[in-house]
Amino acid sequence: MPLKFRVAGSKCDQVEQVWPGAPVIALLRTGPAPLVGAAEYEQITRVIAEPLILADRIASQLEQSAAAWPLLIAIDDLHWADQTSLFTLRTLISRLIGLPVVWLLASRDSRVFSGLGGHERVRTEHVQLTPLSGPDIAALAMDRLGRVPGERARGFLDTADGNPFLAGQIIDCLARPAAGGDAVASEFTTTVARRVVALTEPARRVVHLLAVAGRPLPAGDLAVLIGGDLDVVQAVADAVGSRMILASNGSLAFQHDLVREAASSTVPSASATELHRALARYYLSGGDLLIAAWHARAAAVPGDMVAANIMISAAESLVPVSADAGDLATTWRSSERWRRRPPGSCG
Repeated sequence: MPLKFRVAGSKCDQVEQVWPGAPVIALLRTGPAPLVGAAEYEQITRVIAEPLILADRIASQLEQSAAAWPLLIAIDDLHWADQTSLFTLRTLISRLIGLPVVWLLASRDSRVFSGLGGHERVRTEHVQLTPLSGPDIAALAMDRLGRVPGERARGFLDTADGNPFLAGQIIDCLARPAAGGDAVASEFTTTVARRVVALTEPARRVVHLLAVAGRPLPAGDLAVLIGGDLDVVQAVADAVGSRMILASNGSLAFQHDLVREAASSTVPSASATELHRALARYYLSGGDLLIAAWHARAAAVPGDMVAANIMISAAESLVPVSADAGDLATTWRSSERWRRRPPGSCG
């Protein structure tokens, strides 16, 4: 016998916050059988500037619906909820105690739940979702594709690192009739880029730095490399929380090189140049001349004496083991002499 209950759901969005309380208001009109009619919905939207009245009117509508059918109300991505939505939720949960209503709330940040289910008559259950295992993702892919994924497809699936959303995006792309390796790579890059854009600005700066660095970096050195008033602890926590970045033994790195390559596409050209310069100075101060030279070259512009001197120093450091390196240093010195000559001079 089928269960007889009604379902309403919505999700919070970091960017498209149409108006205060939108995620809670929107769930009233979702699905093929909305909880409220168009006229009642319009009346509710007119009081969005009055949180107390808004909560009361939504509660009244939900009470009427729950009197007829049990309700399952789901809201996803609650970590992006605005303050009006959180206030309205607290009011609704308390107001609907005793009625057949189940709230299904999902968030990456468990702190948002602290003020929602504090009433002693509200039964709460917290479920901590863990990453999908490799066999789980392989099973999902086989079920969707009807075949065992090829080697390159498995490489992309490995980058999901247990993240169901990212794994689903990759599998959906693989399932399309004309999806070849290039199509998968393109969609994968787009998916990663969206995840980078969705980060907080400080966390995005951390991701961009690691993408440009191309190798693990000590977490304790980020403040020096990025500069500004960055809250390093929170920025790192947000970056790691995105599941694109791994923290291990005090260092940060991308969980897969394919993710790093995709994230690199989100770094603006001017920002990449500044980050390369900062990394060149960083590695130069630590005595890693070759890595410093690589970043200096990436950031170099005509007449850039700092970058040229770093590359010359790196080349000279290799003279004892490589004749070609000595030639490189001589070439750079020669090119810089020509670059410094006034126009029209010769000899």
